[in-house]
Amino acid sequence: MREEDTPDRYPEAVQLVRRVPYCAGESLLQRRLRVTYAEAEVLLARMERDGYVAAKCVDGRYREVLAWKE
Repeated sequence: MREEDTPDRYPEAVQLVRRVPYCAGESLLQRRLRVTYAEAEVLLARMERDGYVAAKCVDGRYREVLAWKE
């Protein structure tokens, strides 16, 4: 799935991830934003590109949140 194919939920996704102090994953976005796995994957890839989250961890399930609000 490409970014152009998804509704623009990016600002909402970034706000959600910034409230999570340690790690974020596709399932978090799926549950909270009611998006598909593919849409969550696209959102997280964009956040990785923009510096909000790191690349997937060794287990491949989560991403460390780099920019979060205390």
